[in-house]
Amino acid sequence: TKGFLSGHSFGNLFLGALAEKLGGFEAAVDYMHTLLGIKGQVIPCTLGLAQLHAKLKDGTHLEGEEKIDVTDDPKRSPVANIWIEPNVPANPRALKAIKTADVLIFGPGDFYTSILPTLLVTGMKDALAASTAKKILVCNRTQKPGETHGMSALDLVTELERYAGTHIDLLLANNQNKHTGPYPAIEVPWEELTARETEVVMADLANEKDGLRLNGTKVAQALATIWTV
Repeated sequence: TKGFLSGHSFGNLFLGALAEKLGGFEAAVDYMHTLLGIKGQVIPCTLGLAQLHAKLKDGTHLEGEEKIDVTDDPKRSPVANIWIEPNVPANPRALKAIKTADVLIFGPGDFYTSILPTLLVTGMKDALAASTAKKILVCNRTQKPGETHGMSALDLVTELERYAGTHIDLLLANNQNKHTGPYPAIEVPWEELTARETEVVMADLANEKDGLRLNGTKVAQALATIWTV
């Protein structure tokens, strides 16, 4: 794909095509919500069009999710910073949902290409900082080459706080005794996290059929337990 859409994932391109057909991005998301039978409500963080950019620690500049999200080069320089161009405003519906939320859950997912980009839209950081909701990071099961290789759970929490502009109250992580994946597990420095007032909860969250991912049902059950305590 060439032009502005170059570098976007297939999912983004598919939503873009639906948005053009249905008359807007929000309408496209609502259509996919119905089509896939999704429970709950999916609200886009923005209705604007923007491109994701990244600067690596060696100075390399990458443009587009497709180029940033790579797993075939474990020796690639780590990500130093990400931003979007142009700046676009946060979706008012998303800001309202954050304002009224009792708990805000970040992750799991690709850290620099899925989780953090939603925080880059104008107004999002201020909304998160003003929120009194409990903030939880669901930690990925393994490090990801090209994105989070060499990073610990403490590094992820610190980086999330840098972009979110708010403190992360709790980290939910997989029990490392259950780890059997091909990539290194994300280490959880329990004492360092609790010393900075980030509570740590570890449980068996592993997808037994996949060495890389978490089991969605296990994650939901763990979150429900945390919320009811």
